[in-house]
Amino acid sequence: MATTSRTKLVPIIVVAVGMIVVQSYQPLLEFDRQLILSGELWRLLTCHFVHTNNAHMWLNLLAALVLYICLSPIGTTSEFYRATTALAFSLGLLLLLYPILDWYNGLSGLLHALVAYYGVRFWREKNRLFRFALVAVWAKVTIETLSVYLGDQYMVGNMRVVTESHFLGVLAGTLAGCGFVNHQQSRKTPK
Repeated sequence: MATTSRTKLVPIIVVAVGMIVVQSYQPLLEFDRQLILSGELWRLLTCHFVHTNNAHMWLNLLAALVLYICLSPIGTTSEFYRATTALAFSLGLLLLLYPILDWYNGLSGLLHALVAYYGVRFWREKNRLFRFALVAVWAKVTIETLSVYLGDQYMVGNMRVVTESHFLGVLAGTLAGCGFVNHQQSRKTPK
């Protein structure tokens, strides 16, 4: 493994260790609509990094590791972190605007946002993998949304999966990706 490959893994390891540490502060960090509306705005960002239980956390960390390994060779690390931070905050705001959602924690909504963002971001590169990922993630959240609307509930153990966060994540990622592509195009257009 080259030095650059090892150094690219350091941030994801730091995030994983950080998530393990903050897990004990879950009640102070998870999304709670009433507490956010009373001024605890940090929850819009921190809700993505705490989990219902350890199984939930490890499942999300594994998905984050796979996503990070897939994305790290194609973009800059700084872009990845800027996108992750912006999408985490944007998704937190969308969760707040979604009136029937009072509580949320977990990384899955943010992971869906990242897949959508990079799907749009690299769509024009004619990379079939990114096109497939974008179409697949939209198909997944559409099926989840319709299933929940029809009365199904997705469960992992005794925990209800907040599929609304997946949909809102894909929406946030798609909009951010479109904004990035539009910004790049406007910079290339001569004035």
